[in-house]
Amino acid sequence: MKIFNRIREYQRHFVAVIFTLHAVFFPLHGFAQEKVNSLDLFLNDLDSLQADFNQTLIDAKGNVLEEAAGVLVMQNPGKFYWAYRSPYEQSIITDGKTLWIYDQDLEQVTIRDVTGSLNDTPAAILSGSEDLDKHYLVEDQGVIEGLNMFSLTPRDAENQFQKIHIGFHGKKLFLMVMYDNLGQITRVNFRNPVRNASVDTSRFTFSVPDDVDVIDDRGNSSKP
Repeated sequence: MKIFNRIREYQRHFVAVIFTLHAVFFPLHGFAQEKVNSLDLFLNDLDSLQADFNQTLIDAKGNVLEEAAGVLVMQNPGKFYWAYRSPYEQSIITDGKTLWIYDQDLEQVTIRDVTGSLNDTPAAILSGSEDLDKHYLVEDQGVIEGLNMFSLTPRDAENQFQKIHIGFHGKKLFLMVMYDNLGQITRVNFRNPVRNASVDTSRFTFSVPDDVDVIDDRGNSSKP
């Protein structure tokens, strides 16, 4: 039960990770730089992203704390659907304004304002018109694990993530690794990535089922 509760608590934290993913890959258009690299080419004209994923959480000692799998659908601007399929079912959904976290087996829904959830997280990029380079130091790491790898270091010392590594092949995303300030590592491997395909927009809204507990934090949210 303690392990289960720890995983649940971590999923709340992982909302910030998802916002980071969206902030990194869906900044406002028009960030073109004088020097164009493969990361710029990947980001250019990225309107939607769909993929299956496997997620692993590793502690500071190298121990695996959690393994999970699910599906991801994201669309510019500000919409995503992140659904865990195993070892339990949980969905994290936003239409860009409202955030729903639905624990199906716990029969519980948490509702938040997206604007409140963005405070003090890397997702603050979404609330302005600044480009990626203003918020991150971007470094080309070359080819690692067969992928074109980039390192993103937040320029804000208060950021909860020390570093983010992203890896892709061509214009397809395959890997994202996040290092937080507690020494934990979140590794997300993406499978079957699809770029700019038609997206079922109904995924980005959520109707609360009958007979579930509702925790409405709208107006009180400060962090994911």
